[in-house]
Amino acid sequence: LYILSYWIQARLNQNALFYTKLQKKEKRCENLALFKSDPTCNILLISCGIGGMGLNIQEANFVFMCEPLWNKAREDQCISRAHRIG
Repeated sequence: LYILSYWIQARLNQNALFYTKLQKKEKRCENLALFKSDPTCNILLISCGIGGMGLNIQEANFVFMCEPLWNKAREDQCISRAHRIG
């Protein structure tokens, strides 16, 4: 599960793409504010577990789900929530 996340981060770093991620609840507000306010930070990596807590990201143009979930109902819910955004 985390191997894919590290692989994506490595590729973003290789290509010098600026990104932020929501990983822990403590830094959630800071990282989300960075994504929303900084035009050079146009990639936000987020876990379905962290994102399912009242998160509203209308600034996102694209959503890619790269985290395979073992619970099909939870995966469907993540996809539905992302679809409703845009």
